[in-house]
Amino acid sequence: MEGETTYSAWDLILGAGPLVQGVMLVLLAASVASWVVIYVKAREMLGASRAEQAFDGLYHRARDLDQLVTGIGREREAARSGSAAVLRAGYHQVRRLLEDGLPRGDVREAARRAMRVAVSQHVDRLDSNLAYLAVVASAAPFVGLFGTVWGIMNSFQNIGAMGQATLAVVAPGIAEALIATAFGLGAAIPAVVAYNMLTRRVEHHHTRLENFADDLTGVFERQAG
Repeated sequence: MEGETTYSAWDLILGAGPLVQGVMLVLLAASVASWVVIYVKAREMLGASRAEQAFDGLYHRARDLDQLVTGIGREREAARSGSAAVLRAGYHQVRRLLEDGLPRGDVREAARRAMRVAVSQHVDRLDSNLAYLAVVASAAPFVGLFGTVWGIMNSFQNIGAMGQATLAVVAPGIAEALIATAFGLGAAIPAVVAYNMLTRRVEHHHTRLENFADDLTGVFERQAG
């Protein structure tokens, strides 16, 4: 229709008020930072899985723990795994305490504590920065909603100033409000999906290392006996 005015998304962003533009900028920065965290953590998880696979191959080829520890020192990929860290922690603790002549029960408990610490340290490294994704996933929609409410308030102010509630008066404010909502959802959705996926991977590694530590406890107990 003649005289009809159309607005692109970019026009609405540039025409938004300073506060709404500030909200959009904050959400955009949060989204970019989220994608950086997602990329870094995804690569870290992939590297952890590859390291565990390398350790598994070495573990099944080794005849005993001494050969396994020696093999870990030669294979860099396997040495970076969480299982290797758990093995080294328990192995060196057992050897040191056996040389000191400690009772069998004390050796077992000391090895278990050392491996528990190794598991915790490795899981903490994998879990680092995931809390940021949780914060963005939970906070971004509300920040976007704040921009939405502010944009709607501007629309009502325009109605009061012009004394009429035509679509031409209301539409720009409503549109910029909805764009603020879209920015919030655009930041939150990837963050919540990535957080859930990466958290499950961390839990998988945690369970794997705990089970491996339990198996090693039995092996060390037999050695101490």
